[in-house]
Amino acid sequence: MADHSAENKVSISSDEQAVIQNAQQEIIDKKEEERRQKEYEIARQKRKLIPPGVMLTGGAIASILMYLRGYELKDLIPILVIVLVLFYIAGALIKYMFDSFAEQIREQEDGDVVEKTGGGDESGTSDGTVREQGEREDTSDD
Repeated sequence: MADHSAENKVSISSDEQAVIQNAQQEIIDKKEEERRQKEYEIARQKRKLIPPGVMLTGGAIASILMYLRGYELKDLIPILVIVLVLFYIAGALIKYMFDSFAEQIREQEDGDVVEKTGGGDESGTSDGTVREQGEREDTSDD
């Protein structure tokens, strides 16, 4: 009889098991979000190097070509400054495009995560589309 009462103390109810599973899932989700945030920050740091890289590459090519074509120093310097500014602007535009692509991908991934977990802020309509919480489904046949 004493062994039977010890078994009752060790066993957990299904409600307690559900709470434990939910807590474990929250920990896993939090770690996954932290990992994704770190990856995003690393990628953002790498993208910060695009404008200077494009500028220096364009400037190096322009200065080598102008030197080989025999430009004098007084002509080479102003042209090189203009080339550097233009290539920096081009690099900034490329970085902006990469940033916007990365943001779209991140939003899409976040949407997929919400969709997979059942999301708390959205609910499905009868025709299978998703609407924001607070919106009412139009059931009239106008």
